[in-house]
Amino acid sequence: MKLTPWFPAHVKPAYPGVYQVKEPGLIWYRKWDGKRWYCGGPTPDMAVSITVPFRVEIEPWRGLAKPPKGWTK
Repeated sequence: MKLTPWFPAHVKPAYPGVYQVKEPGLIWYRKWDGKRWYCGGPTPDMAVSITVPFRVEIEPWRGLAKPPKGWTK
């Protein structure tokens, strides 16, 4: 899977989508809607369907080269 470089948490993604997030001890996937992050899952496909906002400061993130199944803008 092709990925972008890691971005620091204070830099927000320019586009809505699913992003890989580096958390202590694991790599996770979270959805970004252009304003907020959502709770995620262990795969991009699982993160697409999450509708619960994530209320904690996000960790470093990086983008996916292509959208996961089920992603619509």
